[in-house]
Amino acid sequence: MTKLWGSVALIAALLLGVSIIHLCVQTTQADSPCVQHTQYTGTIDNIDGVHNTVSLYDPQQKTVDPVMGRVNMVVHTNATTHIYIAHGNTCQSVSLKDLKPGQKLEVWPQGQTIVQMFPLPLRAATIVVTS
Repeated sequence: MTKLWGSVALIAALLLGVSIIHLCVQTTQADSPCVQHTQYTGTIDNIDGVHNTVSLYDPQQKTVDPVMGRVNMVVHTNATTHIYIAHGNTCQSVSLKDLKPGQKLEVWPQGQTIVQMFPLPLRAATIVVTS
């Protein structure tokens, strides 16, 4: 009888362990910026490595500003900005120098965004290359 209860306890512990691992994996994936979406998106027009900025445009935009051109958002980065490339639901960490014109980005800003300026300036907390 002791062996039976020992086996039951072992099976219960294994099932509990598997459940906890599954919950941890789901939580990690849900927290990953590579599976979340943001309202700030665009396609890279150019990258300024000296000022650590990325200029973005909307390829669907019909009108182009005669002074600013097609750029409608300037993303400012710093040492605390996290930059990733999405591979399905997983993220691969990259740096600003790995970005290239034509790539599509999603940007999560640091703090509040001032929407009254054009092009929209964003201080990026996280950037994800989606394609």
